[in-house]
Amino acid sequence: MVKFKLGSFLLLFILSMSVFAQKRDINWMLGDNGPNFNPSGGYGLIDLSFDETGIVIGDWVNDSTSHFSWLFNFTGIIMSSEAGEKLFYYNGFQIRDFENNIPLGGDSLNDPFVRQMFWGGHTTNNGLPLQQSSIALPIPAHDDEYIILTNTISQEYLNIGKVISDRIFKHRLKMTNDGLQIVHSNQTILDGDRLTPGGISAVRHANGRDWWLLFGRVAENLEY
Repeated sequence: MVKFKLGSFLLLFILSMSVFAQKRDINWMLGDNGPNFNPSGGYGLIDLSFDETGIVIGDWVNDSTSHFSWLFNFTGIIMSSEAGEKLFYYNGFQIRDFENNIPLGGDSLNDPFVRQMFWGGHTTNNGLPLQQSSIALPIPAHDDEYIILTNTISQEYLNIGKVISDRIFKHRLKMTNDGLQIVHSNQTILDGDRLTPGGISAVRHANGRDWWLLFGRVAENLEY
């Protein structure tokens, strides 16, 4: 397992974090596309909200194949405010606010080769098919700003039949009165390594301020 302390390795965005509010992650959206909206068959989009007692709301979005022309295959980032208000969601390729608007530059995230391979000219975009490929974190030192870290798939290794990631991208976002704004996107923060596809997580450092970013590394024999 590879570990990097964000406070020392990723100097571009040292995260001076206060204690996380408990409602940042209470909203989930899950589901990918199928021939027709069919909850019993597992097709469509479901919107979940949680509190201390469990699921409060669990509704199928019955216009998911039209209103949401892209869904969540494996990658799904849903960010909420400290009060639990939905802010934005991301599926590895695109980001939208909760009025379903795409900010400028928000429709072309991640590697162009990977977007073309899994999305291409298809009407419906189910997102990046990697489990736990992305993570979002708020930046308390900058009001209403967030980062998303996401990895991708190496074309070089894919050509020999191996699904391996070689890069991690960073997207920086800001919520404004006019909606969601992308400060910068597709900024490479790690390049040229052999990383497991997906599996990104973050753990708070004992100093209560910095974060460790954790992800797997593929062995020399290309075994996970």
